[in-house]
Amino acid sequence: QAGVGLEVFYLLSSGIVGGLGVATLSPGSSLITRRSPMPARPSGSVPVEVVPAGTGTTRQLLIGPEEGPNFALRKFIMEPGGGMPLHTNEVEHEQYVLGGRARVVIGDEVLVVKKDDVVFIPGGIPHSYEALGDETFEFLCVVPNLPDETRILESPEDTMLEIPEDELGC
Repeated sequence: QAGVGLEVFYLLSSGIVGGLGVATLSPGSSLITRRSPMPARPSGSVPVEVVPAGTGTTRQLLIGPEEGPNFALRKFIMEPGGGMPLHTNEVEHEQYVLGGRARVVIGDEVLVVKKDDVVFIPGGIPHSYEALGDETFEFLCVVPNLPDETRILESPEDTMLEIPEDELGC
C-alpha cells in the first residue's frame, strides 16, 4: 500500500556492538536503520524515586521516551503494607508482577495478585494497590508515552495531580 511504512525490529549481533535496532521500510525507498540509544543497561543504574502519592512506594523509569518513543517501562516497589490510593490515569497500564503479593482494586473488582501474574488496567478506570504479607511487592508497568493525568479519588476534593510526561503514573 503506497505511503505506508513498516518498522522492523532486529537484533544486531556483531560481537561487542550488540543491541536492538529499528529498520524503517517505506514503499519505493531503501532500508533506513537507526540504533536504539540504550540497547541495555543494569536496572541498578537507574535512579529510584519515591512516589509522592503512595505509601512506602518507589519507582524507576527503566525506559522513558528518550529510549522508547512509544512506551515507557517502569518498575514499582511497594514495601509491606505500602501501596497506592484509589486513583485514575488517562492511559492504560500493562503490568507484570515480579514478586510479592498485593490486593489490587480495578474498577469494581478486588484481586490478589502474585509473582508471574499479569494485570491490565484500562485508561480512566479507578485502581489501587496494597502490598500484602512480609515481602515487597514489585512489578513492571508499561504505559504509552502519552500525556497523562492522575486523579487521586480517596482525598476529600478528588485532588488532581500534575504528572510530568516522563513520570506517567501507575
